Amino acid sequence: MRPARFRKRPFVTIVRKIGRNMFWLTVGKVATVILALGTVALMTRHLGPQGYGIFRSAQAYMAFAQLLANLGLAVIVAREIARPGADQVRILGNAIGLRLVTAAVILGTAVLLSWLIPYEAEVRLGILLAFVGFLALSCFQTLIAVFQQRLEQAGQVWAEVAGATGLFLAAAVLSGLDLGPLPFVAAMSLAFLLQAAIAWLAAGRFLAIRPRFEWRQWKAILIPALPLALANILTLVYYRADTVLLSVFHPPEAVGQYGVATKVLDTVVGFTIMFTSLMLPLLSRLAQDGPRFRQYLQASFDALAIAVPGMAMLFFLFAEEVATLIAGPAFAASAVPLRILSVTMALMSFSLLLRHTATALDQQRHILPGFVVAAGLALGIYFLAIPTWAEVGAAFGTVVGEAVVVTWILGVLHRRSGLRMRTGALWRAFCAAGSAALAAWLTKGSGLPWPLAFAITGCVYLAGLLALRAIPLDTLFMVLGIERPRFASFAGRSRPPVPGSGSDGIGS
Repeated sequence: MRPARFRKRPFVTIVRKIGRNMFWLTVGKVATVILALGTVALMTRHLGPQGYGIFRSAQAYMAFAQLLANLGLAVIVAREIARPGADQVRILGNAIGLRLVTAAVILGTAVLLSWLIPYEAEVRLGILLAFVGFLALSCFQTLIAVFQQRLEQAGQVWAEVAGATGLFLAAAVLSGLDLGPLPFVAAMSLAFLLQAAIAWLAAGRFLAIRPRFEWRQWKAILIPALPLALANILTLVYYRADTVLLSVFHPPEAVGQYGVATKVLDTVVGFTIMFTSLMLPLLSRLAQDGPRFRQYLQASFDALAIAVPGMAMLFFLFAEEVATLIAGPAFAASAVPLRILSVTMALMSFSLLLRHTATALDQQRHILPGFVVAAGLALGIYFLAIPTWAEVGAAFGTVVGEAVVVTWILGVLHRRSGLRMRTGALWRAFCAAGSAALAAWLTKGSGLPWPLAFAITGCVYLAGLLALRAIPLDTLFMVLGIERPRFASFAGRSRPPVPGSGSDGIGS
């Protein structure tokens, strides 16, 4: 039986449900990460920097086009179907129809334009092979809104795991057959198709899904999405254009080295994408309830503040070991851009939450100038630094762009909505990260095997979080759904009340 102190408390109920879904998403993500890293290991060892650079160039180019084709639709759809009284079947059906049409046009145009870029012939053919797969990926990303809104993530998890498993098995077979990079691109497209098909079947359990082509509803989705679409285009400049420009100015070997670093970045950021995507429907429902909105937003910010500094610190200190483990000794040079991109990991995690917050409050048009500034600065750095410093210049431009976006959105939310994040948990996490960095220096200097040093460093960070009370024990037991033991009451008695346990909002 659920403890009496947890009954009929909406904050606790939602936090526990989010915690449960985040647990299963994390399990699925860990599985997909292991499979993805195994796939990268197979490809890099078989193809080498030259062949993997060709694969990565085609993948990065189509990922660039696919993000452009996103048009901000996924976020707007997740917001709209979460609002009270929404006609979810109609909204989702039209979103899928709109997404299929726009993605086919934009991705098809990108394929044609690739023949005007001085790519190698294999890269152009790889881009063509990737077309169908990225079209399927666009459809899958629209379907995710169904699982987010209902806090039922099993269908999404199974779809992602199935796609990652299919690609890993295909990579193993293709490596054994000693084939070049193009069959690997084709296998990636088939994996995306499998992922979309499973998600479609799973989402069909909740809603009757079929593409709809109602122009009036398309306009209702497109108009609020346009600022986000422009923001996505500008984001591409500082988050995806680095690899594209690197492939233009440098040979595939440089793209391959940088590709390993960006793959690690994408993998880690994937966890924060999962978490922030869970929060978007909830924040959208509470947008008119100021105290509760701030309550959930602060709790989300604190959760990222606890996790992000530790992740960035570990990848900064163990960059060479991680790159070598994933891709082999030939990719040890990936450590330098990976260290720089570890800062991007932290910045982008907060950026994702802040973007969703602005969208929930219908402030997306006001954050757009920040993306303009970020894109301009990043693009300038790319053109100045990539020709000379290659991967390092690309990574540095990405950091600058993301830092500008975070700073700008924080300012917009404070000026227009009066939101200001409390940063106590963040500063405690920084202190814990500092002590963990010292532990890493001592353990690496003592000659311990790096996996053991990595584990010790992570444990020191967690111990620091607990010692500094960055992780309140009240919150930990609340998420687990158990009564707080007496020793926890004694240890945590000086902590402020858990948000939602007494008052109805932050700062009240």
